[in-house]
Amino acid sequence: MGNYHFGCGHSATPVVYMKPVSDASDEKSSEVYRSPYCPDGRLVDSMGDGIRNCHDLFLHGLEVAKDSPCLGTLKDGKYAWRTYGEVYQVALEVGSGLLNMDAVPMREFPEEVYQQQFRFLGLYSKNREEWAIAEQACNAFSFTIVPLYDTLGPETVQYVCDQTRLRTVITQVENVPSLIKAAPNCPELKIIVAMDEPTDEMKADAQKAGVTLTTWQELIRVGKGQLQPTNPPKADSVNTICYTSGTTGLPKGVIVTHRQFVSTSAAALLQLETVGGVTFGPEDVYLSYLPFAHIFERIMFNALLFCGGQLGFYRGDTHKLMEDVQLLKPTLFASVPRLYSRIFDKIQAKISSSGAVGKVLFSTAMNAKLANLRNNGVVKHAMWDSIIFNKINRLLGGRVRVMVTGSAPISPQVHEFLKCAFSAPICEGYGMTETCAASTLSHPGDTTVGHIGGCFPCIEAKLVSQPEMDYTINDKLPDGTKCPRGELCLRGPSVFPGYFRQPDKTSETIDGEGWLHTGDIAQILPNGAIRIVDRKKNIFKLAQGEYVSPEKVENVYSQCGLIAQSFVHGSSTQTYCVGIIHPDHDEAKKWAKANNKPEALSSLCSDAEFIKAVEEQMAEVAKKNGLSGIEKVKKFRLSPEAFTVDNDLVTPTYKLKRHQAHKHFKAQIDEMYGEK
Repeated sequence: MGNYHFGCGHSATPVVYMKPVSDASDEKSSEVYRSPYCPDGRLVDSMGDGIRNCHDLFLHGLEVAKDSPCLGTLKDGKYAWRTYGEVYQVALEVGSGLLNMDAVPMREFPEEVYQQQFRFLGLYSKNREEWAIAEQACNAFSFTIVPLYDTLGPETVQYVCDQTRLRTVITQVENVPSLIKAAPNCPELKIIVAMDEPTDEMKADAQKAGVTLTTWQELIRVGKGQLQPTNPPKADSVNTICYTSGTTGLPKGVIVTHRQFVSTSAAALLQLETVGGVTFGPEDVYLSYLPFAHIFERIMFNALLFCGGQLGFYRGDTHKLMEDVQLLKPTLFASVPRLYSRIFDKIQAKISSSGAVGKVLFSTAMNAKLANLRNNGVVKHAMWDSIIFNKINRLLGGRVRVMVTGSAPISPQVHEFLKCAFSAPICEGYGMTETCAASTLSHPGDTTVGHIGGCFPCIEAKLVSQPEMDYTINDKLPDGTKCPRGELCLRGPSVFPGYFRQPDKTSETIDGEGWLHTGDIAQILPNGAIRIVDRKKNIFKLAQGEYVSPEKVENVYSQCGLIAQSFVHGSSTQTYCVGIIHPDHDEAKKWAKANNKPEALSSLCSDAEFIKAVEEQMAEVAKKNGLSGIEKVKKFRLSPEAFTVDNDLVTPTYKLKRHQAHKHFKAQIDEMYGEK
């Protein structure tokens, strides 16, 4: 890496993210905080102008955009577009077709506390036009969406179909065999609508299983034959039962209402416009590739639809995502830290191969932009952008003006670097499926990094002390400034009403006052910004009675260049932590080349010198970040196997599944604890 001066930055005029609005309700709770941008101090729960459900959101976009492009699909190397009017017409035909086929019968669930009657529709595919149109059909006719992950195993697909008593699933053709296979164990599943033409073998298998296999085009034909009157939902109607991937066991069905979608979209757009002067309209373009089955992408999509924006789909292959970006040329780009880190690494690799003069030139340019960013909050530089950074900007198509990151913390170093490299603000957000994805967001003009901003105007926050973890609402900074720490709790119109048919799980998460307990340990900084510092649910106790947060330790070790992924484990019967480390392939190859070693990870993971190099980096970052003796990993094993969705070690949002990881690496863990 070049000699860039990264850090958490400072701001001459700190942004105020939240202010206390009421006193603590008990001695363990902090004050209640809200955004200063809440209109008249109230939490936002609608768009105003009668917009109270997702059907209203789309109709507003239709009015704004008229015959402008709405949905784009990559065909023959370029994007082909459907207009807003075309999309709405097909959505009405799809919804009518489903009603005409009796594909979405009314189901009764008397034991469900929140809502007892549903018309469920399963959607099971990668992001594509048909998914988005089917969603608009559901919004127009008050159907409730049940998204299925395209990476789900058969056991979970069966579980979701059973719990919702799904009759119909609209799916990409690749998933048809797995649905047919699940059908005998899902007696209510009777109709599969394939987005593409199924094979003769699929048709025969469906017939044997007693399932009607039809196509998207046939569904539209049936709808055109007899269009039905729309029946838009109420604000508190259930939009989606979103099954969280979960790090243990079967997923829970999160009830997501139309009010949650509308309040979150309204609050996000209000905050971006009020604070950063950022607005969106029909000229804005967005690339949709983050899974529709996750609520984060659905919020991005619905907010852009409200603004009349253009939404293009990736081709379905993440390996060619950057090609799709360059073809579409988005103005708004949303991603997760994992991809931003890959972009960062790609830029770094190019700089490293540019020669001594190129490195010095880039380092000078980057440091000039960093100084500009920290002193003035400005991400553009007239001279250096024209010489260097406009070329980098073309990696994302050259038109990006706002970037968003969420799902996990982004490295402050990567955050600042990419802000400067792409001459665009990167707003870091935080949320859960239970809060309709977005709860907080950093401001576009903020010069600081390393935090998640403050609450949206649709939600309020408080902290609850966790003394067993040494986090309390009375904590202070070294200079004596109040800086409370504790479990982050959220409440407001964007918080979910409960888990579908699981009241016991709901009561474990939402308390009697309506506070959602996130399980995340947060710190509220003096300007009201929130910093996530730990995780409550994943702590374990060592034999000496001390608690350790493995996520905190893993986040520290992620700063090692040679480490891509880590799994830290401990037990109440043991006195120290152990770890499984998956090396960073690119950095490992560089080390191998410099040390005349074979480049294969399988070889390096058993190489004593490479193991020593990893150990030294771990010791260095542990010291730098102040890890205590009990937090440091005493023994570790290197694994050439990455933690992936396919091997069931991470969720589709790349959260580590600790229970699965422990089972998977049990032999190595037992071996480490057995060593003298």
